Amino acid sequence: MPKAMQITGIEAIPVRLRLAQKMVTALGDPGDSVTFGIVKVSTDAGITGIGEISMFWNGGGAPLCETVRDLLRPALIGSSAFDISAAIARMDQAVQFSVAANPAKAAVEMALHDIVGKALDVPVYVLLGGRRRDRALLSKSIMVESIEGMVAQAREFVAQGYKGIKVKVGIDPVDDVAAVTAIRHAIGPHIVLRVDANMGWRSAKEALAVIDQLAPLGVRAVEQPLAREAIEEHAYIRARSPLPIMVDESLWGPDDAHRVIQAKAADLLSVYVSEAGGLRNAMRIFEMAETAGLRCVIGSMPELGVGIAACAHLAVAAPICSSRWTGPMSCASPIR
Repeated sequence: MPKAMQITGIEAIPVRLRLAQKMVTALGDPGDSVTFGIVKVSTDAGITGIGEISMFWNGGGAPLCETVRDLLRPALIGSSAFDISAAIARMDQAVQFSVAANPAKAAVEMALHDIVGKALDVPVYVLLGGRRRDRALLSKSIMVESIEGMVAQAREFVAQGYKGIKVKVGIDPVDDVAAVTAIRHAIGPHIVLRVDANMGWRSAKEALAVIDQLAPLGVRAVEQPLAREAIEEHAYIRARSPLPIMVDESLWGPDDAHRVIQAKAADLLSVYVSEAGGLRNAMRIFEMAETAGLRCVIGSMPELGVGIAACAHLAVAAPICSSRWTGPMSCASPIR
């Protein structure tokens, strides 16, 4: 067993990347580029861990580099890299009042898992409890554009081998139904098809009217019909919907998961490593859902390579791998 390793340094490096395609959703259009942050945690043993600040919206990941440097680094320097639970508690104490910092905390915690995995010479999924599966169903998201363009996206993704498609909706109810109808006809009945309103529908009544029209198309789940705070309204929709309801933006950590579960506001939870505040919190949400009899999928921002690796380790280790709504495995969606 290696000796305890002290954290000697934490860096946060902003990165800007140009997008290969437009990412238009009900949340808006982030433009032609988006920022991330790469976090490096150094130790007195010479082992360095790497993490990623993955945030596509709210200004991107670059502004959260300042949170890492100014608030999280002072809280962790000199502490043991092996005491990940204690590090999480220190970060929560350093930034108490906003879940907006969760992607920054997730990046540091990701780097600590990297350090411990390197020190013990084991994959990170072992640190999360061990491997439960070897593969996971992937889905690809279709961005909002003309119906012809959305159909072309769907055909391309299916040709690439994707077995799951998620259609971005929520801007116009009439267009939503028309686009999903055209996509289902184009890809056939055997591809898993979900929709994501990204909080775009204006009321529970409007959401249910659209959902009723989508049900005959074999849609497996409807993601985030209403605003993040509308937990009671989501419960109302879930109780009346012919399709399973998933929450995403309503789920920023275990506290949110508790509220959603208590309110019976969802059938599925979309769990993000970044939004949850790290791998440990993401695993906690999976376990909470398992206890409540719910299912989870793994959401993606999208991340860069480091963040995708963290999602892959979570997908290997997380419980609740089976779902009649999303296919035989947890579903990691490359686009949020």
